[in-house]
Amino acid sequence: MSDKLLKRFEHLVHPLAQRMACLMLEKKSNLTLSADVDRMDDLLLLAKQLGPFITVLKTHIDCIEDFSFAQVQILKKLAHQHKFLIFE
Repeated sequence: MSDKLLKRFEHLVHPLAQRMACLMLEKKSNLTLSADVDRMDDLLLLAKQLGPFITVLKTHIDCIEDFSFAQVQILKKLAHQHKFLIFE
């Protein structure tokens, strides 16, 4: 995240609010996807396909039938790669 963008949002007190505001400007989007799926493969597919276009992926991990921490690591990598936040 550039210092120029951070300076623009320095009035936002919480670092997460700053990060989200910067992401919205960088991606020219404020789109949040609420992923109501029950399989990790479906969640990862949504993250891969829609990650470039969203700023936040809202998950429902408690509804995932085949939850695994290994796949959460993949999801985190996708979030980093496509620059979106994960909200649980």
